[in-house]
Amino acid sequence: MTLTWTLTICTYNRPHFLVETLKYALQQTRPPAEVVVVDASDDWADNRARMEAEFKTEWKTVALTYVPAEVRSLTFQRNQALGLATSDIVFSLDDDIYLYPDAAEIVLDVYEADTDCEVAMVTGKFTSGPYNPHATTHHPDALSEEPQSKIKEWVENQLTLDNHFVPYAEPVEMSPVPTSIAHLNVYPSGLINGGRTTFRRKYAEESGWTELLRYYATHEDSDFSYRMSQFGRLIVAPDHTTRL
Repeated sequence: MTLTWTLTICTYNRPHFLVETLKYALQQTRPPAEVVVVDASDDWADNRARMEAEFKTEWKTVALTYVPAEVRSLTFQRNQALGLATSDIVFSLDDDIYLYPDAAEIVLDVYEADTDCEVAMVTGKFTSGPYNPHATTHHPDALSEEPQSKIKEWVENQLTLDNHFVPYAEPVEMSPVPTSIAHLNVYPSGLINGGRTTFRRKYAEESGWTELLRYYATHEDSDFSYRMSQFGRLIVAPDHTTRL
């Protein structure tokens, strides 16, 4: 089963970041079938013209939909972008997230192995600095070369999305991953940060982002991943790496 993916980006007055984000997305070992940008900028048409010119060759094989925001609100913009997406899998990224070259390939491997569609979302990890093709990733439970202090560990645990979110239905499933993907380097995830979100479009169309959180809200991404967890598993693929 071969799946396609759509990149959706919501942006506002940051074309300098958007150029870089698109550059890394379009250079993937498995490029997107389409890119959807919802721009809340006053000069959105100028930004669109810049992106069309910047990646003129790439748009010959990747469809571009670049539209103005109907409402200047991240949740509304994300729902607008979702409504324009047509692929099986959606990568909903912030406009300053730069994918490592094989990030999409790694994520799609997970979804394609999950033939029963038990997985609703797959996320990766953030890293800083330039791309390093020789860098290695580790399961978070693996031993670190430098022992972490108990205080630092406690503080980081308190800052997780899950510790600042009140569930209002079934809790997020944290049992072992489905057997269909157990051979991959993946593990169960709690709530997922919105900047590195990928998901099955068919589940997102039923869930969507809540527009009760009309303007910027700290946990709009937590809420979306929680809603998605009611349809399927949330999974971390640590080799899927993005950089800020």
